[in-house]
Amino acid sequence: MAENLEEVKGPGPSCGMGLLTDDFWAHRRAARRERLLSWRSVLDAAIRRLEQEEDQPRRRGRPHLMPLAFWVHCKAARREDLLAARSIVQSILGRLEPARPREKATRVEVE
Repeated sequence: MAENLEEVKGPGPSCGMGLLTDDFWAHRRAARRERLLSWRSVLDAAIRRLEQEEDQPRRRGRPHLMPLAFWVHCKAARREDLLAARSIVQSILGRLEPARPREKATRVEVE
């Protein structure tokens, strides 16, 4: 067990033998933030409903379980996950493609 938090190091750019780039980690952090924001929107909506119920008599019908903000943040989180996956694929493709030497320009004579 680590005695202090400085000894505990989470995943970072040094993991994955260079396949997990800084872009990957940036997108993963953004996806995590969006997921947390989506659940915060659910809690905020539930709190608003409770406060409205105290002020007003009960309405008929069921309230929407998930507010629109939840779905907006979920979509943004999925997008960030896909961008993170794309950065891994680009890193792998960059390693697989052989380094091509630049072709020298050749002089062409025009008549």
